[in-house]
Amino acid sequence: MLSIIIPTYNEKDNIEKLISEIDSILKKRKISYEILVVDDSSPDGTADVVFDIAKKNKNVRLLVKTKKEGLGAAYKYAIPKAKGEIVMEMDADFSHKPKHIPEFIDAFENEKVQVVIGSRKVAGGKRTDSLIRQIYPAIGSLLFKIVGCPVRDPTSGFRAYRKKVLDKINLTKMPDDYSFQVAMIFTAKRNNAKIVEIPIVFGARELGETKYSNRDLFGNIKVLFDVILRRF
Repeated sequence: MLSIIIPTYNEKDNIEKLISEIDSILKKRKISYEILVVDDSSPDGTADVVFDIAKKNKNVRLLVKTKKEGLGAAYKYAIPKAKGEIVMEMDADFSHKPKHIPEFIDAFENEKVQVVIGSRKVAGGKRTDSLIRQIYPAIGSLLFKIVGCPVRDPTSGFRAYRKKVLDKINLTKMPDDYSFQVAMIFTAKRNNAKIVEIPIVFGARELGETKYSNRDLFGNIKVLFDVILRRF
């Protein structure tokens, strides 16, 4: 089974369409799946929309957190509850295209592969969002490469793990913000996990507002120093 974890905060305008597209794609491929929507008590009623969907689609599960703590906190909350042998992370705003999901599954046909990163930086990958949104990730990727990052796109949030890899990681030690993604890469590397990158097209958010903030930038800077100090 594939478990797809989707953190949400004020994604009412996107989530129903996203779930519908994922459902259609995976049913065509006859892939067994569950979708775990982790909502940070969105004031726009995102959880209500997902609740109604879950009543009709038993593959959808709603997890509601009492407050907004960050992307990493959402994943830390949901990962232990995932039932699938493969656990995928993706955003709710259509910057991560559902059409790529089967490509992740195909990558795991190699039994040695334990982590798959949807990469904007390998051949065939690209991003079509604004240039201003690309600056911080580009700088971050360069700095993380200098300290030995095993992938070209460590800040990509479109990724999947074998559950047995996640079971070896102490999630309580991982950051609560976006820097969770980079910390997980270095931790997986330390655990000798085989990590591969597949090309994706990363698009601009379709509806709603970006959730990335200066807190997340500072979080990645902290992870950089943690790597240098061999904490990850």
